[in-house]
Formats: sequence, structure tokens, C-alpha cells
Amino acid sequence: MKLIYTGNFDTLEQLGFKKDTPLRYRKDSLYVGVNSKRIFIPIDLTGDSVCVLFDLIQLNLVKKEVE
Repeated sequence: MKLIYTGNFDTLEQLGFKKDTPLRYRKDSLYVGVNSKRIFIPIDLTGDSVCVLFDLIQLNLVKKEVE
């Protein structure tokens, strides 16, 4: 399963995401790819990252893509 960010990058910045590298945005330990808009969740997921992901879901900015 893949989680895809459906919003724009201005919204990400308003939500506190910072451009970590030219290819991704980051907040806590949650990443959003610039090209694919795919959400990357590390194995060592922290509580703050779960809250950030929950906020994105509540704002209808995440869709699930089944492989």
C-alpha cells in the first residue's frame, strides 16, 4: 500500500513541512516526495509523525493506493 499526498506544496509548508532535500519535504520523521508526492514513513516511526500523518488524513490530503 502507498500513501499519496494530494495537496500542493504551499499547503505542506503552511502545515510546517520544510524542504529537507531537493527531492523531499520533511516534518518530524515523515517525508513527502516532491516528484511522486508519495508519503514515506520510516520504520522507527515516532508519535509526532503519527500525529502529522493523522492531521494530513483529517484534512483529506492523503489517498491510499493499493499495489
